[in-house]
Amino acid sequence: KLLLYLIYDTDSVREACTAMALSYGKAWNILNKLEAETGFRFVERRHGGSRGGGTTLTPEGLNFLRTWLRYEDELFGFAQVRFSSLFQNCFPGRNHGSEQKEKEISSYSEE
Repeated sequence: KLLLYLIYDTDSVREACTAMALSYGKAWNILNKLEAETGFRFVERRHGGSRGGGTTLTPEGLNFLRTWLRYEDELFGFAQVRFSSLFQNCFPGRNHGSEQKEKEISSYSEE
């Protein structure tokens, strides 16, 4: 995801690699593997020349990145709700845990 996002942001595989401390060759290996496995191109390569080179995301690559970001957001939201539901009793002093402490304290003071 980060590689695609940085290519989108910089229009350059080399600059994306520099920003994330990834070797240029490794980045192209990742991109080539993604393209081979999905069956579509993620990036549009423009070789140098008078206007210089660059690499941009294809419409399909940009759609994939946007969908992945949405997937991560939804997954994170689900994980937060599920975590809260499963671990609510593990954090005394929060929500209903503080009520329980108050009951325990008041029961000790009644003795």
